[in-house]
Amino acid sequence: MDQTELRKLQLIELDMLKEIHRVCQKNKIKYWLTGGTLIGAIRHKGFIPWDDDVDIAMMREDYNRFLKIAPKELKKGFHLQNWEYEPNFGQPYTKIRKDNTLLVEAGSQEANIHHGIFVDIFAYDKFPVNKLDLIKVKFSMQILLRMLIAKSGLTPWKEVNRINLFSWVRYLPFRFMAKFFDFNYMKKVYRKYVQSSNKTDSKLIFNSCETYDENHPIPEAYVKQVILHQFEDAEFYIPAEYDKLLRNFYGDYMQLPPLEQREGHHDIVELKLG
Repeated sequence: MDQTELRKLQLIELDMLKEIHRVCQKNKIKYWLTGGTLIGAIRHKGFIPWDDDVDIAMMREDYNRFLKIAPKELKKGFHLQNWEYEPNFGQPYTKIRKDNTLLVEAGSQEANIHHGIFVDIFAYDKFPVNKLDLIKVKFSMQILLRMLIAKSGLTPWKEVNRINLFSWVRYLPFRFMAKFFDFNYMKKVYRKYVQSSNKTDSKLIFNSCETYDENHPIPEAYVKQVILHQFEDAEFYIPAEYDKLLRNFYGDYMQLPPLEQREGHHDIVELKLG
């Protein structure tokens, strides 16, 4: 993908983010920019120049409200994709897809799902305060999630032009175990376990939509308040304590990475901008 295509992709994603923001504002649903999108907002007042996606996050209660409201509120041409609305989707988070576009990621070529350009929405849950609940969370995010991915038809070991042998071997036991469990049952158990501490007084939260080894908890205080901040030609919500949050995850996030690391993190097999 050349720079012209990348910029067109970013502008489509920006338009999608504006629509998500509109729905959230109207219905008083709290969200915040996260990951590279948040770094972009602070460091570049917009997209990181080489970034190819948009990530936002919500606390579980707001996330669940968004899932109920969005199918009715999003304007025509947007598709809400997650376990509830698209049964073959193998990830525990939500994607808002744009109809009549195409962005096929390596590892998802064989999945029978909507493949439009997307914005990712992640749910945050309270981090366990006791060992039993922590074991359940680790089981869900280290084992059950990979079984769900394998069961859904996603093939994360397939890169653009090759097979990642390490990933192929790592997924072998999960592909085998997944054969013996119903897809919907595994989803139900996953939801139950990652949300098991939401009624506790835990002061920590975590992104429950990723594998455990990609994750670590943060103080809920970091995202308690959100503020509007410039991103491209609009304003979106970011955590008021964005500096603490970003340093927790990335260290000196204002420092540009080496040239060889300045690339999008999605392996794109096919792209049609509509």
